[in-house]
Amino acid sequence: MNHSGIHILCLLILSSWTFSEISGQQILRQKVMKKAIITNEQSINSPNMESSPCFAGDKIVYVFTGPKGKIWDTQTGDAFFDLGFAKVHEENSLSEKGMFDNNINSPYHEGPACYHDAENMLYFTRTFKEKKGPGSGASDTFYLRIMTASLNQAKAEVRPLPLVAHAYSVCHPTINSSGKTLIFSSNQAGGIGKMDLYAAYFDGTEWGGVISLGNAINSPYNEIFPTLVNDSLLFFTSDRPGGVGGLDLYVSRLEQGIWSAPEVLAPPFNSPYDDLSFIVRSNGRSGYFASNRPGGLGKDDIYSWETKESIFPLGEAEAVDVHFFTLDKLSLDPVPNAEIRITSLTSDLNQFTLSEYNLQLLDGDSGGELILRLSPQKSKEQKILSVDQDGKSSTRLSAQRQYLISIQKDGYAETRMLYDRQVVGDTVHILMEPSEADQQLNSENSEEAEEADDELVEAEGGTVLVMDQIYYDYNSSSIVPGAAHELDTLAAWLRAHATKRIRLVSHTDSRGSSAYNMQLSIDRAGAARTYLSEAGIDEQRIEIRGMGENALRNQCKNGVACTEKQHRFNRRTEVVLLDASSLDE
Repeated sequence: MNHSGIHILCLLILSSWTFSEISGQQILRQKVMKKAIITNEQSINSPNMESSPCFAGDKIVYVFTGPKGKIWDTQTGDAFFDLGFAKVHEENSLSEKGMFDNNINSPYHEGPACYHDAENMLYFTRTFKEKKGPGSGASDTFYLRIMTASLNQAKAEVRPLPLVAHAYSVCHPTINSSGKTLIFSSNQAGGIGKMDLYAAYFDGTEWGGVISLGNAINSPYNEIFPTLVNDSLLFFTSDRPGGVGGLDLYVSRLEQGIWSAPEVLAPPFNSPYDDLSFIVRSNGRSGYFASNRPGGLGKDDIYSWETKESIFPLGEAEAVDVHFFTLDKLSLDPVPNAEIRITSLTSDLNQFTLSEYNLQLLDGDSGGELILRLSPQKSKEQKILSVDQDGKSSTRLSAQRQYLISIQKDGYAETRMLYDRQVVGDTVHILMEPSEADQQLNSENSEEAEEADDELVEAEGGTVLVMDQIYYDYNSSSIVPGAAHELDTLAAWLRAHATKRIRLVSHTDSRGSSAYNMQLSIDRAGAARTYLSEAGIDEQRIEIRGMGENALRNQCKNGVACTEKQHRFNRRTEVVLLDASSLDE
């Protein structure tokens, strides 16, 4: 297939970066990559073209062509490219493909694209036709431009990215995690080759500071389809000499502001045919790419890949010191001699996965209520720490990974939490619940429920999750630091499912006036929403509601003598899963 006119992806770099060769260890673990399992995603591929995948929440967005109809590109002989999407399943397969409406797909070419999760924004390439005047004798000229589409409303708001471009193309966007640095491909004058990679920086007002990635990345040939991973690895496609054949996949690493000399990816990723648009999850163990190698269903096909180990080098540089403090929830005194079990999790759905541990929904004490519980799979390797007499323990953990942490101590209920350094930080305060106070959470059928295999991803809209381990300061809406482990889990799940929406409903006990409790419950629901927002979740996806003391779970209404434990049972925040909307809505 001729890719000279195809649109591509874009992303990264600051104007202060410099470019030269870096010597040292390999960028990727090529021995691990050679053992990768490659699978043709036949459920979405066709006899036509499927290419240029990019991650978009729990979906991928990709470029495809339909059967040749009345309108087609006379240069390629194919229908014009459109943008579609497919659902990503936990085991890495793709299905349930769909396409964006005419607001994104124009009469000409669209794609490739990239997606920024925090903004819910799609960046993509579009073809524009510049018509020549009658009698000029010149042919119409096609240019490529980068567009943005906000997916926060039912009909996407599409705008051109304001990059200055005259008489040349800018295309193939990829964007960094902050949304402020874009890498793209362009044939603008003064470049090194036919298509070079450039970067632009957003200063909060406008896009500018466009610079070439230099001759460490660019060659006299074509550099196209860039993808930035973890803000430090740049994958791209090139037809330069020295590859395996056709278009080949390359990678470069950013170290101290310098791009390394690119490495060609090992087979089976590269073949004698065209291989392009490599994407990888942050754990380095799975992803997708496109190829027109033999054995496919059509022209370019999308392939998934998996490895048993991460393709990223796991160096000591990514490890950080993490400090744990175990405290009695009621007295806040240190809890000595507790045992901490740490299980490393693997990200399968872009940022987060359920495959490395059991996520269960247990029946609550009232009808229709479910309680969220995590437990590691028995086969997973664990790190075990001992807490000292002062309730302290420390260890080194990867700054890039997520961990399931279980804390046990005789006389206390087991506490589980999801640890993500970007959310929790380097110091973790763990509030231990005395066993007696935990009895309300264990219904008579909890043993049977523990054996259930219901996962959060299967929950239907309207399901209520009861979170009664979010601890607030007494008579306050302030969340106790380190005491919102269920919110941490919820935040991770929401990051992995970018189309899901929730409602937070907060309840108080009956003590105090009804009006005061109503306001307190609203403030607490708001505090939970703020907590999720600071963890990277768009507040537009979170509704809040305060119920005050109007939905008690037991008999402890005004005038009834109850223990502290019974009052505590009424203080909770419920999560209602609302109906999800798809990316094209």
